[in-house]
Amino acid sequence: PSTPSAAPGQGQASSWLLLKNLTTQIDGSTLQTLCKQHGPLLNFHLYLPHGIALVKYSNGQEAKKVIIVKRFRGHY
Repeated sequence: PSTPSAAPGQGQASSWLLLKNLTTQIDGSTLQTLCKQHGPLLNFHLYLPHGIALVKYSNGQEAKKVIIVKRFRGHY
């Protein structure tokens, strides 16, 4: 399961999201599709050998939605 994290900035949520603990069993296309369910992506970088992905949404609220969904569902 991945672990999303976002750094708050000046009272607003960051539009960047770092997904951690990714396994090699997930491919970039599938992960990108899952991320797009929460809003349009401006950037998507997958570093699978390191088990991370860096995602940028158009605003911090979309990134924040992913964190909330992750906390309630327990997985991504």
